[in-house]
Amino acid sequence: MTSHWSVLSGAAATSPPPLKTRLEEHPEEVRFERYCRLLATELTDLQRQNLHKRIAEEYVHLERLEKSQTQP
Repeated sequence: MTSHWSVLSGAAATSPPPLKTRLEEHPEEVRFERYCRLLATELTDLQRQNLHKRIAEEYVHLERLEKSQTQP
């Protein structure tokens, strides 16, 4: 029989990094995940429109960031 500790420690080994670490390394990814979670909830039309606007703004920001990193 497997102990609870080994099950928990095994799960911890495969779980994603802590949110603080992910925020420092990939803040855009964390924001996209949050927006997606919010879109899955009940929202007014205005709230949904604002989230879509924010997502579009994030994509533009990411594209600019990628372009600036690839140019010499």
